[in-house]
Amino acid sequence: MSIISSIDANDSAALARRFALLASSYLEDPSTVKRDDLQVPLENLFRLLEMFRYEAFSDEPRAGVLALEGISLDTNAGMQQAATWHKPIELALGEAVGEVFLGASRDEAVDDLQDGLRGLARDGVVGNQARTERVREFLQKFQTRLATA
Repeated sequence: MSIISSIDANDSAALARRFALLASSYLEDPSTVKRDDLQVPLENLFRLLEMFRYEAFSDEPRAGVLALEGISLDTNAGMQQAATWHKPIELALGEAVGEVFLGASRDEAVDDLQDGLRGLARDGVVGNQARTERVREFLQKFQTRLATA
């Protein structure tokens, strides 16, 4: 068995998909979410929804000292990669919300999803059956969209 993760830590879409997958598994067995470390995917999904709500995805083209791999004269190469990290996530969120929350505003959809994630993290219960199904459907559609991104 390999000790190297199969998920690229620099692939934001893959990480977002992993968070949605883990959150889906928590819906099937809410008792697992009681551990603090297992709430990290829920917190990250919550933050992604906040960025989606306010269209607050941003690009940070600067790299830290540890990210430097030698001297390069092409300073635009890193900026181009950083400028697109959020596009697949933003698109997948929009499509999943649009399919699950037909006719609802972005704020209403995000409020409902965040309330569900908050309830799951706090009490192990998303809410009533209708909300649970909406959250489940959203997570599945979000995962699917990211898998094809």
